[in-house]
Amino acid sequence: MTIPYKYPKIPVLIFIGNLLQRTENMPKMKTHKGLKKRVKVTGSGKVKYSRCFGGHLMSSKNAKRRRRISKRAIMFEPMAEKVKIALCQ
Repeated sequence: MTIPYKYPKIPVLIFIGNLLQRTENMPKMKTHKGLKKRVKVTGSGKVKYSRCFGGHLMSSKNAKRRRRISKRAIMFEPMAEKVKIALCQ
């Protein structure tokens, strides 16, 4: 007699529409690959991202604006929490 295989009870967060729900079963969440290419999670848990409007037409922007655009920014906490969930961290 064989014992049926049961999935391990691992807490997993899943999206259903706009709602975030926690389940105790599989399947595991997959990392959002597009987001992974665009953001970086620092060692302290902050999320860094590149600012927009820095791809082209830079000559029409003043120097202060170009410097600000070229630097990476820290994402604010409510959005960073959603990003970390999508990155499975």
